[in-house]
Amino acid sequence: MGSFTDSNQKFACYAINLNIAEQEVYMFRLLNMSNIYDLFETRLDVATRLHYLLDHKNIKEYATLAVGDGNCSASDHDLGPRILGNSSPQSVFNLGWRLRTINSAQDMLSAVYRANIPYLKVSVGSEMAMMLRPKLHWVANTRSIWAHLLIKYDFNFITANEALTLYRESDADSEMKYNVWRAIHAEMKENFWKIAKLGKKEAKAQNCQYGGLVYLWADAIANELYERREELASKMPNP
Repeated sequence: MGSFTDSNQKFACYAINLNIAEQEVYMFRLLNMSNIYDLFETRLDVATRLHYLLDHKNIKEYATLAVGDGNCSASDHDLGPRILGNSSPQSVFNLGWRLRTINSAQDMLSAVYRANIPYLKVSVGSEMAMMLRPKLHWVANTRSIWAHLLIKYDFNFITANEALTLYRESDADSEMKYNVWRAIHAEMKENFWKIAKLGKKEAKAQNCQYGGLVYLWADAIANELYERREELASKMPNP
């Protein structure tokens, strides 16, 4: 049996003639699904820990993890110290407790907005919700929005990169920006299902395990796509 790299090289010679559906398959063929599954498992462990801390009312430890290392949207932009420096661990804990009971994306975003915690907006809040209800909630942050935009714009990397400039976590405090983020969050749902489905199919093709929690699985894939975006752009037929 040929290696994963060998199969990629053989497949690449056909890339220039691919239609959109075939480009989807091709791009996912470039990913190492075993690495993505490892990330999914790591994130699942964090999700389990967050539930434990909520259940046992460990307020400080929950807040520290929920807006720290357990939240990529926060840790990527060092928002945890700013959130906890401008609000109490109890307020973060209370929001987490509320998010665990919410059954719709619209209500989840409203709860984040009403909590009015400085620096804790759509990206960090939606990730808090996803880590507690990964079958129901999805995260809208730089990485996941970029993956959504890549699908939306038919794998045109340049257009996806340009469109991403509308969404910056550091500039998400205003009501206008909140509404922009709220709109993109709603728009992402269909493409996140698509990403999860394509990832599952490719994991099977690579004889790998795949994540069963759709939005946590899709988020792990989105993370890999974003981290490798320059490399992938160089290998796609229409970067």
